[in-house]
Amino acid sequence: MVTIDGSYHEGGGQILRTALTLSLATRTPFRIERIRAGRRRPGLLRQHLTAVLAAARIANAEVRGAEINSTELTFAPQEVVPGDYRFSVGSAGSTMLVLQTVLPVLMLAAGASTLALEGEGTVNEYVGGYDDWLRQSLTRAERQASTAMVETKKAALVPQKEKPRKLTFKEQKELEVLPKRIEELEAEQQRIQAAMADPALYRESGEKVSGYKARMEVLDRELDGAYKRWEELEAIRERHNNQPRLS
Repeated sequence: MVTIDGSYHEGGGQILRTALTLSLATRTPFRIERIRAGRRRPGLLRQHLTAVLAAARIANAEVRGAEINSTELTFAPQEVVPGDYRFSVGSAGSTMLVLQTVLPVLMLAAGASTLALEGEGTVNEYVGGYDDWLRQSLTRAERQASTAMVETKKAALVPQKEKPRKLTFKEQKELEVLPKRIEELEAEQQRIQAAMADPALYRESGEKVSGYKARMEVLDRELDGAYKRWEELEAIRERHNNQPRLS
C-alpha cells in the first residue's frame, strides 16, 4: 500500500483527488495522512468527502476515515464499474473537482456511464470552470476532435484577474471566525438530520417536521454563503502570498 503525505507542497485537496484518480486507474490501494494540512481548516470538507465516496462507489472500494474533518484516509479500490451514478455535492463545494476525480477513469472504462450531481454545488472560475477544465485536460488534437460535440457557453466570460492585495483588518478577522461559524452550522445541521431520521418524529405534530425542514433550508443557504466567502478571502490571501517578491 502506498502512503501519501497530504501536507506536501501546498497541502491542499488536489493531492487527495489526484491520489483517488490514480488509485482507481491502477487499482492501487493507498493511505493518505495529514489531509489538507496546508489549509486553515485541515481535513475533509464536504466536497472532498463527496469525491471520496464517489470514487469508492464506482470501484466498490474499501474505505476507512471517510468522514467530515478526517485527516487520514485509507482507500482500496476494485475494478471500476461503468454505469449510471448520482452524487450529492451538497450546498457548497466544487462540482467540477468532484467530476475531475471520477470522470477520467470512467471515460476509460469498458462501457458508457452517466453522471448526475445533485445539490447547489458551485462551479466558479477560481477553482476552474468547465471551459477551463476542458482546456487543461485535453490535448490540442483532442480539443479539435471534440469541437463538434462541445458547445461552449460564450456568455460565461472569464473575469480579469484581481491585482494581488493584502486582506484588510476587517477581512482578516472575518476569515479567522469563518471556520468556527461553519462548524457551528454543520453541527446544527447534523443534529437536525439525526432528529429527522427518528421515525418517532413523524408521529408527532407536523409543525415540528415543517420547522426542521425550514431550518435546514436556512442552514443550507448560510453554509453556502459562508463557504463562498471563505473561498473568496482565502483566494485573496493566497494571491498576495504567492506574488513574486523583489530581491
